[in-house]
Amino acid sequence: MINIEDVPGLEMELQMVNTHIERLCRSNSESMQKMLDWVLNARGKQIRPILTLLCARLKGKAVDATEVAAVIEICHTASSAGISGDHLSVWLY
Repeated sequence: MINIEDVPGLEMELQMVNTHIERLCRSNSESMQKMLDWVLNARGKQIRPILTLLCARLKGKAVDATEVAAVIEICHTASSAGISGDHLSVWLY
């Protein structure tokens, strides 16, 4: 089993992913924001962002994959919560 503390910089990158998620998941609608907050607070192990960040390192190039990892996690969370594409666009705008 991998421990994120064992991979240099991974914990910091995961914190950046979470910052991106919080920035991207904002709504002007109070009811939509409550739903977004509820869904985001229910986040699990964040395996997808971790895998995205690790895969970005495979070629040995220094790339910032944190925003891509955030979008992948948002799409996964939205699909797991049964949110349609129309509602997902509200998350991202």
